[in-house]
Amino acid sequence: MAENARQTTLALAREARSQDRLEAAYRRLLAVATETTSFVTTADVVYPRDGKPPDIDEVADEVSILLLVYASEEMRDAYSSWMRDIQPLRDLLDEVPEDKAWYGWPEVADEFRDKADGIHRSLHELYVVARRELA
Repeated sequence: MAENARQTTLALAREARSQDRLEAAYRRLLAVATETTSFVTTADVVYPRDGKPPDIDEVADEVSILLLVYASEEMRDAYSSWMRDIQPLRDLLDEVPEDKAWYGWPEVADEFRDKADGIHRSLHELYVVARRELA
């Protein structure tokens, strides 16, 4: 009986640690996505592009490990969708010279605003998936 209780206690402790790791992993994934979204969608308005961006490329290995080890398939899909949506914005910013602002280029401004709306929807979906899985 005591051994059974001990096994149950150990199993509960492992489950709690696993849940803590999942929460920490999701917090990190959401932090990277939120910081990058904020930087990209407010570039030239709030953040100057000559500053150091929170580049998702720099943390790509960490993100890949977190997604492979901890994330569910639904979370991986949501994160991939967010990454697909943010890349065109990053590409648009790359087209605009450093000494100019994207909103000063009419051919870029409308497309940028449209894509920025999409990235916010993708980011929201990421949060929805994380909340549902951590509930």
